[in-house]
Amino acid sequence: MNAASFISPTTTISLDLKCFLKCMGVEFGMFDLGMLSSIATLRQIELVTMDDAVKMEQGFTAFDACSGKKFDDECVTAYETYKCGQEKAPDLVTKIVQRNFDNGSVYSPPSPCVPPRRTCWLTDSIPCILNQTTYNTLFVDPNPSGTGMAIFI
Repeated sequence: MNAASFISPTTTISLDLKCFLKCMGVEFGMFDLGMLSSIATLRQIELVTMDDAVKMEQGFTAFDACSGKKFDDECVTAYETYKCGQEKAPDLVTKIVQRNFDNGSVYSPPSPCVPPRRTCWLTDSIPCILNQTTYNTLFVDPNPSGTGMAIFI
């Protein structure tokens, strides 16, 4: 994730690489519905800067500058947002990527077991693990008895 490669005006970035950035953003929970997810991104900024109020403020300023990017292609939107972040707050973007990279595939569970990693707690000690039995009950065969709708509370 070499920042200089992404922000250099002489570098041509392929659509595949732009889509890879989008996929990373989705995996980190920071890119959703074709744009930067405000709450998740602000939470990530807070998590990586919580010991330094000045860096946190710089992160929020970079978020304000970069979060409004919107293009016809989601991959281009993700790339331009990432590029803007690298230009405005490269250290912060690097820390967010390092914090989330290789966190294992965290799927959005159909029935939340615990919130996805790094979204509610300020600790990594409670990971989200998909409960396959619950998934099968809800989506594969949601009404195995045929007697009516199952209600889960």
